[in-house]
Amino acid sequence: MPQSFDVQILEEKENTFFNRSDLKFVITYSKLGTPNRLEVRTKISALKAADENLVFIKELKPRMGKHEAKGICTIYKDPKAAQIEPRHIRVRNMTKEQREEEKKKIKEARQAKKVKTVKGSKGPKK
Repeated sequence: MPQSFDVQILEEKENTFFNRSDLKFVITYSKLGTPNRLEVRTKISALKAADENLVFIKELKPRMGKHEAKGICTIYKDPKAAQIEPRHIRVRNMTKEQREEEKKKIKEARQAKKVKTVKGSKGPKK
C-alpha cells in the first residue's frame, strides 16, 4: 500500500561528463515505515519530470527515532548513459518481478561460465 511522504531536495549537481544529475534529498513520511525505493523513485521522477526508468536511488538511509530518511539519487538524461550505473544499483531499482527475472539471468550466466574439471584432476597446481 503506497503511503504519503514528502521529498525535499537538498542539493542538485549537474554532471555533464556522465550526462546526469546527482541529487541529495530528504523524505519525511508517516509512522507506517520508510517508503520503498520504487515509491521514492516514482515521486522524484514526477518532481523532476524525468523518465522513471532513468532515475536510480543509490542510497536511502532512515534516521533512527525520526520519520525521515536521507538519500542519494541519480537522474540520467538518456538510456545509453544509464548503462554505466552498476548492475546491483539497477537491480535494486527494479520491481520485484523484474528483480527475480534478473537474478535468474545472472545465475544462468554464472552456471554457463563454470568450468568443469576433468575426472580425477585435483585442480590447478600451486
